[in-house]
Amino acid sequence: MSVIAVLATPAGALGTVHGTVTDAGAAPVAGVEVRAYDAVYGTLRATAVTAADGTYSQPVLAGSYRLQFHDPSGTYADEFFDDASDWASSGVAVVPESGDLLADASLAPAHGSVAGTVTAAGSGTPLQGITVEVLNAFGWVVASAVTASDGTFAIVGVPAGTVTVRYHDPSGTYATRYYDGADTSGAATLVAVTGGATATADQALAPGGALSGTVRMGTLPAPGILVGAFSVGDLALAGLAATASDGSWTIAGQADGDYLVLYLDPAILGPNPEHALRPVVAPDIDVLSVGLVPAVEAATPYPVSGGATTNLGSASMVGDDCPPGGFVEWSYHTNTDFSGADLRGCRMVRVRFGGSDFGGADLSGADLTASNLTGVDAAGAVLDGAIITSSNWTGAVGVTAEQLTVTSPNWTSLALPSVDLSGVDFSERGYTMAYLWAPGAQLAGADLTGVQLGGANLIGADLQGTTMVATPMAAANVSGAHISGATIVKMPSPYPPYLAGGLSSGQLLSVDHDWSDAQLSLPGVKLDGVNFAGGGYDLHGVALGAMSVRLANFAGMDLTGASFPATNGQDANFAGADLTGAAFAGTAAVSGTSFTSADFSGANLTGASLAASWFNDSDFTGADLSGANLAGARLCGADGLTVPQVLAASHDWTNTCLSSTGLDLSGIDFVAGGFTLTKANLTDLNMQGAVFTGLDLTQTVIAGADLSDAVGLTGAQVKAAGGDWQGTDLSGNNLYLGGIDFSVTGRWLAGANLSGANLWLSTFNARDMTGTNLTGTILFNTRFLNTKLAGAQLGGADVRFARFDGATGLPSGGTSATYGTTTCPDLTMASAPATCVGHGFGA
Repeated sequence: MSVIAVLATPAGALGTVHGTVTDAGAAPVAGVEVRAYDAVYGTLRATAVTAADGTYSQPVLAGSYRLQFHDPSGTYADEFFDDASDWASSGVAVVPESGDLLADASLAPAHGSVAGTVTAAGSGTPLQGITVEVLNAFGWVVASAVTASDGTFAIVGVPAGTVTVRYHDPSGTYATRYYDGADTSGAATLVAVTGGATATADQALAPGGALSGTVRMGTLPAPGILVGAFSVGDLALAGLAATASDGSWTIAGQADGDYLVLYLDPAILGPNPEHALRPVVAPDIDVLSVGLVPAVEAATPYPVSGGATTNLGSASMVGDDCPPGGFVEWSYHTNTDFSGADLRGCRMVRVRFGGSDFGGADLSGADLTASNLTGVDAAGAVLDGAIITSSNWTGAVGVTAEQLTVTSPNWTSLALPSVDLSGVDFSERGYTMAYLWAPGAQLAGADLTGVQLGGANLIGADLQGTTMVATPMAAANVSGAHISGATIVKMPSPYPPYLAGGLSSGQLLSVDHDWSDAQLSLPGVKLDGVNFAGGGYDLHGVALGAMSVRLANFAGMDLTGASFPATNGQDANFAGADLTGAAFAGTAAVSGTSFTSADFSGANLTGASLAASWFNDSDFTGADLSGANLAGARLCGADGLTVPQVLAASHDWTNTCLSSTGLDLSGIDFVAGGFTLTKANLTDLNMQGAVFTGLDLTQTVIAGADLSDAVGLTGAQVKAAGGDWQGTDLSGNNLYLGGIDFSVTGRWLAGANLSGANLWLSTFNARDMTGTNLTGTILFNTRFLNTKLAGAQLGGADVRFARFDGATGLPSGGTSATYGTTTCPDLTMASAPATCVGHGFGA
């Protein structure tokens, strides 16, 4: 036996308490503490611990005691003297002087088990996955288990005594119940747990209903808010949820009945409750203003029935410094100190706050619609999600782009004069800035794509480098606004006009005249007759796209790097302008949408792109075309063009029109110069003796051109060229054009000079060859059935086996032609010495 302690007491005779501690099966239990308490005062007087054989012996002063047998390991339940389970029912142990008191004890196990089966009400179907919890008298969970596939559960290690059992379906399909079928813990039937025994607690669950809704902080969702559902009547907490990131919440698995709902910011339970949103009882009762009990009494009960969800809609919570219901409309709160105030979600509509201090205030989600905020101090204020529509911030200090660009994107009629919003991307949040009043605003580099700016006041605003693609600006005042480097694009049809964006002619002419590097694509805008040269405009690098600048004056201006895509510049004056690197590419090839008849005399077009642009009848006298791109340029009939000019330009003349320009390109080596002439229009040009060796002349127009004595020109090249050979001089090239059916290829040959060519086996049926020079050609076995040959020349031609059936017009040179089985126009057969002279040929 081990003696733990004998407490000091007044001197007296000693006695002994001894005995044996066993379990319910009479086996000795070691390590049990035997505590002797003063029977009257409850003071611990002595403690002994049982040995391995379960025995103990403890000397004590003679007197009266209450004995407790306690197992520190928790395996066995406490027992008091005389088989009592607690102090109150225990017997008094009397220890005689110099005598012994025998006090044996048999200990019962400290824990039992709770087991049972959970089924669906009505059908009796076993329910798997139901959480079964054992709650102590304080409502704390002391043990739990989850039902198996057959609905059974077994919870071991449950402290002996009476407990509450709760059944909860994590999926929310079935309503939470307490044993035996109670909706709340207060109404539950207690389960008696005996040490070493198993208590049965079966339960049937009915389908549960749900409560749901959202919590917002003004315009913003309020995540992390605790939402509690309380049973009407006993106000027991029946369900708890926390709002998601979007403010939504759901409390599922609720029993049929009525519930009150409380919204609570968990911050109110922390060290700084003044930073919490004000608690609300649904639907909208402010707890702090009316008190908890009145709030509960005034609350709306929400019914729940099995399988259905009751949606409470949206609840609003506000910051601690927001008056219940928000500020009264039209009220005065001028020159008021709101610095650091918590005004989250607060309604502040049409309130006069002029001159007030909002420094560091939290206005997240607040509604400031139409409020007067003139002269306020907003330094450090938080405006996340705040509604600032139609509010007036004139003279406000401390307002930054970072603050404003996290507000609600409806800036209709907002007054923001001189605010710096440089570089802000407004394109992704669907901003509406109709009637924005922002004279002098700094918007340089901002992306305003798609932003509604109709009716906005942007007088003198800095729009340099901004992007305004499809930005509606109808009736916006942009007088004096700076647009250099800006991109302003009006979307073409079929884009709806009210969404197409762009500036009108009047708006564009009202802005500051520095348009340098601005990219302006504004279909339908007419700047006809504008005197840009005399108006102090800076247009270097500008892009004037899809506009009309007919008769406009650009004379002598710096237009380096400028571009005019799809623009109509008919009769415009570019005389003496510096168009180095300018681009006219992409102007529409439609009547009236070109730079026809424009004046480019003396203009510097070095490196400019004239590709795919129309310059018919324009004046290029003295213009510098060095390195200019002429591919596809329509220079038909252009005045003042010289050979040195066009040779200094890029040599890609694909689809370029140089007809009727009078250019003398005789002797030009197009091969050495790296020229591309595919589809070029070279009508009427003199290219006598020019070098064409190996060049691709596919669809090149050579009507009326002089290609006589060209170098390297072949029949294949000529055949690939355009079909109009009228008046074309191909003499001196000894071209092989045999076997061609000219009646099928649709060639125009009137007036062409084909002298010396080999045309054997070719067909010219029903063609007009009036005035065609066929002198010395080989026409062996060639067909001219019903061909017009008036004025044609056949001198020295080889017409053996040729057929001229039905040909008209009396060609000349018949005397010197070579005949042999030749069919004359009147069907007479001619063989030397006979000729067709007098039979349809002239001498």
